[in-house]
Amino acid sequence: MVMHGVDVIDPEILEIHHPFAALADTPDGWRSIFNTSIQNVRKFLQIHDGFAIIAKCTNQAMAVEAWRKENPRWFLEKHEPYELIEPADLEIMQALALMQTSPPKAVPASPGSMHRLLPEIPKCAFAFAHMQPIRYKENPERERIIRRLRLQTMRYRNIFVKEDCETVFRSILQQIDDLALKELGVKLSEIFSILIAVASMVEIRLNEYADKVRDGLQAKSESDALRSIDFFCSISPIASRAWSKCKKHCHAVEDFRWAAFQLSELCHTWPYMLDKASIRHLYGNDTIEFFEKLSIRPGELASADPEHFFMNNPVWRRPFVEVDELTLFLPLPNLFYGFPFQIFEQLIAGRPVLERAYSDARARFLEDAIETHIATAMPNAKTYQKVMWRDDESGILYENDVVALIGNTIFLFEAKSGKLDDVARRGGELSLLRNFKELFVEPAEQALRLERYLDKNGKDAKLWIKDTNEPLVLNLEKPKIVHKFSICIEHFAALTSARHNLRIFGAIGEEDAWAPVLSLGELMLIWRYLDTEVSFFHYLTRRSTLEEVVDFEGDEQDILSIYLTNGLSIDAEKAEGRQLQFVNIDGIVRTGKTPRADRTEFEILGIPLSQYWRSTLEEIYRDASLRHRFDILQVVLNQHPHVLAGIEQQLRKWKRGLMSKKRGDIIVVRNTIGRRVFVLAYHLTKHPMSEGEWAERARTIAHNAAAALFDASDCAVVLRIKKSKESTYDGVSFHRLAKR
Repeated sequence: MVMHGVDVIDPEILEIHHPFAALADTPDGWRSIFNTSIQNVRKFLQIHDGFAIIAKCTNQAMAVEAWRKENPRWFLEKHEPYELIEPADLEIMQALALMQTSPPKAVPASPGSMHRLLPEIPKCAFAFAHMQPIRYKENPERERIIRRLRLQTMRYRNIFVKEDCETVFRSILQQIDDLALKELGVKLSEIFSILIAVASMVEIRLNEYADKVRDGLQAKSESDALRSIDFFCSISPIASRAWSKCKKHCHAVEDFRWAAFQLSELCHTWPYMLDKASIRHLYGNDTIEFFEKLSIRPGELASADPEHFFMNNPVWRRPFVEVDELTLFLPLPNLFYGFPFQIFEQLIAGRPVLERAYSDARARFLEDAIETHIATAMPNAKTYQKVMWRDDESGILYENDVVALIGNTIFLFEAKSGKLDDVARRGGELSLLRNFKELFVEPAEQALRLERYLDKNGKDAKLWIKDTNEPLVLNLEKPKIVHKFSICIEHFAALTSARHNLRIFGAIGEEDAWAPVLSLGELMLIWRYLDTEVSFFHYLTRRSTLEEVVDFEGDEQDILSIYLTNGLSIDAEKAEGRQLQFVNIDGIVRTGKTPRADRTEFEILGIPLSQYWRSTLEEIYRDASLRHRFDILQVVLNQHPHVLAGIEQQLRKWKRGLMSKKRGDIIVVRNTIGRRVFVLAYHLTKHPMSEGEWAERARTIAHNAAAALFDASDCAVVLRIKKSKESTYDGVSFHRLAKR
């Protein structure tokens, strides 16, 4: 097995089980299917109430999503096409409905007709993705990346979890509120807060609607069913008329239950319809005027090309539908979380002073957020912003955004708050290349310059804080390990999480600098789920070198999920020459988590360890006098769990006299991770040692065993004395070794 605790799936199975995979095999064939499906959907919307259909499909999609969470391996079995509907498909539906110029028909859709419609919805997107002409027949890898970029734009939503989106975006907007009030007449952070409140309002109404549906279906008596029926009649004139004509046919409780359900099917739009007068009463007339700017009227998209909706949908920026003078329709309130930047940046565009202030606010907030999350995640770390230094040879002054020092490890974080171009999102190659270099490659080059400066100058390196000119002390008398990250607000997730995609596209060469790219939302996700200092520290050290171990394609949620499953325990030999693609593995980080307040609480997340190892590592962590404690923790955590279990078993045998001295008094294990070799050695002895004797013995083991035999870069040596009353260890030493 390549990864402990993770199943291996044949990629061909995914194609076999996809219900649309065999419909065509050429771009022209897929275009024909696309045209037919789009026309089928548009025709269906024309002969019914398009808004009611969208609402019904939205509710259906939420039910499917709940079913998927309960069945995480659903994609491996044969499934119905309607089970493939994604939020992006509903956005297309909304845009198609807004092409309709004639008044909506008050004709309910029958279950049979809905059954015919639902497969057409995801089929449109699937066909669109496959009908694009091939640009690079001789370079399939480049072609694959362009196709994935299109899919990313079509499908990828929510670069933050809801709570983080609210925090981040509100904080950025608050910095420009005074200027926005002057130029736009409103404080943008307040408008954003109102949008979130309206989304919550829709959610409350939706829950009320769902409760009444459930109550009606589970009614024990006629009166119970009638309470649901009365509710549906009160919110829908059509339901009221239908009940007035059909109630005479209800006699048994089962009849009333069925009637309640049928009437609920006429009320799908109710949770999403917003009365302007009520909103005006709550939030003022300025809010209504602002919402109208974010609205599209029925028929406004009549002349639009439906193909454009898949890569540049107007509803991403204007999520409301202005049904009439009295009513707004908001079938997809999650658009506030999926596209907050696009919604508000259109209002800022064309106002140079406001644009500059907004750009500065993004940059300021990103740097502050990085330092805040790193400092709180690792309480023992020293963190610094705006670190300055001068290159000795060129005399050029450089600035690095965030530097963190913990133990003998330095983390460099370069912040890039720039935006992804719309053209790049649609696969425009020149824009892509520019975005790739500016947002994902240049930060790595910037961090590498500082790493080389530190390596070259050591304790003579001179760094200072920009705002205060205060000298920065990194204790460079001892060798330090440097890990680099690029942190941005937006990126292409799986496509820019790994180096090989940028290399194939020509944005980076084999020898060019590279640092893993995380979005701020991903950093916050890691901060939330890895809520102990040791696990957060260890994850960053493993994440920064992951591509030295394995070629992969997946986003940060996937990688974090694997860490929470097995601590990124990957068999590099079995993975060699293969690319790991992560499929539906991120359920573990989609459940929500409230992080602990005290990050110094000791817990190792993701790595299965026995009580002995947990106690040993906690004792090491708690000993602040151990200058190398984080190095030692890293050496142990980088061993495979089954190897650690083997050491523990041998220790017990030795303690009980079941392991003879002929087998040696040293246990040595190693694990190679990229360019570093981590060696853990146990010295077993009957006799106590002085500190000097132990220091010399540990040094001998490190150099004569770890370095000589295994070319170790990092070696932890642990002392165990046979008659000792210590339950964990009697001595521990760390050695950083120069590799041959």
